Amino acid sequence: MLVTLTSDWNLQDYYAGSLKGAIRSRCPGVEIVDISHQIRSFDIVQCAFVLRHAFAHFPPGSIHLIAVQCEPQPLVPMVIVYARDHYFVGLNDGRFSLLFDDPPAEAFALPVPVGPYSFASLLLFTRAVAAIVEGRVESETKSCVLQTESPGRPVYSASEIVGRVVYIDSYGNAITNISRALFIKVCQGRAFEIFVRGTFARLEGIVGGYDEVADGQMLALFNSVGCLEIAINKANLAQLESMDTHSEIRIKFYERKR
Repeated sequence: MLVTLTSDWNLQDYYAGSLKGAIRSRCPGVEIVDISHQIRSFDIVQCAFVLRHAFAHFPPGSIHLIAVQCEPQPLVPMVIVYARDHYFVGLNDGRFSLLFDDPPAEAFALPVPVGPYSFASLLLFTRAVAAIVEGRVESETKSCVLQTESPGRPVYSASEIVGRVVYIDSYGNAITNISRALFIKVCQGRAFEIFVRGTFARLEGIVGGYDEVADGQMLALFNSVGCLEIAINKANLAQLESMDTHSEIRIKFYERKR
């Protein structure tokens, strides 16, 4: 069985190595794959974005450990969630609403360890993987309701879409929560302008690739996961335009056709 690990644990620390060793000692047959250990500290939104667009490329039945803000509390236990033919393990704090558009209603909670623990997730992630691999999820856990929250989604009307940046990649490109499907639904072939950080910059078209604009020029495109991405060809947009997650992106549509 395959286990993936997504965390904000810098690899210079011992956390990831300790967890991998504990899992392999308990379940020698599993394979452990790193998705990312460069999630910004405590940023569960970034973590969910990365895992959301990565897990489907792994085989069905894979186990995905969400190791960002992963220390349990009495009212916020570690849970096992089965969705999309995959297993997910993380805190029951609403994060699965960021991972799925329609998260399942049921989860399976692992008992919170008794006594002081500074790294309880080491124990619980290992127990979760063992319970799944050995087919003991129902006997080792307690069924519970999966907590949900309302993730920020684009707001739109007939004349505009207002979204936000949800992820900045390692090149400084800004990925938004505006999907290709939503854009097509609202646009209907009309002319439009994309406003980046209010009226500081604007774009009047969407290109198919970076090579369609000159070096240093700002562009908008729909990326490989179908999200609107704002970038500067061969430059770091986030640094040059002081953009970060939550920066507003507004698309204004006009009645004239393109």
